[in-house]
Amino acid sequence: MKTKAIINLALSVLPAVLCIPMSGCAPTRAFVRTGPSFSQVVTQISHVGIINDVVLARDLVGTNDYFCIEDSKCAAAFMLEDAKTYLTKKGYRVDFASTPFVGAFKNPDLKMNVACKYKDPINNRYSPFFICNQLAQDEAYQQALTKVFRRILMAVEQKGDSPTEVFRRDPSVQENLKIVSERTHAEFVFIVIGNGTVVSTGKQIGQGLATGLVTGLLSLGTVVVTAHSVSFLDSFVALVDLRNAEIVWSNSFRLRDLNPLKQGTYRGAWSKSLLYHFPATGAGAGKHKSNVATPNDGQRIGAIANTAAQAKVWKPESKSPETK
Repeated sequence: MKTKAIINLALSVLPAVLCIPMSGCAPTRAFVRTGPSFSQVVTQISHVGIINDVVLARDLVGTNDYFCIEDSKCAAAFMLEDAKTYLTKKGYRVDFASTPFVGAFKNPDLKMNVACKYKDPINNRYSPFFICNQLAQDEAYQQALTKVFRRILMAVEQKGDSPTEVFRRDPSVQENLKIVSERTHAEFVFIVIGNGTVVSTGKQIGQGLATGLVTGLLSLGTVVVTAHSVSFLDSFVALVDLRNAEIVWSNSFRLRDLNPLKQGTYRGAWSKSLLYHFPATGAGAGKHKSNVATPNDGQRIGAIANTAAQAKVWKPESKSPETK
């Protein structure tokens, strides 16, 4: 009976699993949430800006994992290109798309392992790990944008309250958004955050061989599925109304078993997972879900810290001690 029940359960979830890589299937909208003014505002938006911050860690065999600046900038460029192309197809004019820094959303109080390039010497640095020249020359904009990114991550990553409600709890948010609006001359901006790990092929193969040997011995040859390190990319997207400090629309998603450094990961696959349910210009908003979290929201990503390098997410309101 148990065997039959297991088979029936596997068959019931198989269509959903097979649907994931197929371009004809719509991605989940379980994590899409909207702001209080979404229905009124979204139909009035015709042009947007995009600002992103991506951090990739290298998880290698026999070494401490570390964040790689060059990898992160490469992934950020692919992500920007894909987002811009996808939003343009939906009818929006993208006025600007930029990556002003690397790692601004990370905990600013912790030193982390960072290398400029793959296999370069590893140094201990505080976030952000890289700041573009233009931003480095404008301290007020740099501080405002950094605080906005950290607040956006906190608001979108949590699933208990409305993202806008969490976003507005910081009394400095409105002033920070005003500075961002003055520098970008924009009203609506997509804030995009990417946080991922590139697991080396050697490590994945090694773990696979070790898993096979152990499970083979313990199960006398029976096939056993176990978890091991795989490359992944967590993404958080928020459309922000800079005038009213509102997260008009947001989504989050984890892509696994892929290479975050390959352009093919972003050409349609990333944008479809994150932006598919964002309406095209002039589209009705009545069919979209409200900003109330669903019971399954808590099952989404769990902790961002999958490896030693995925250092603690910035949560200034948390009273619990940092996990070692």
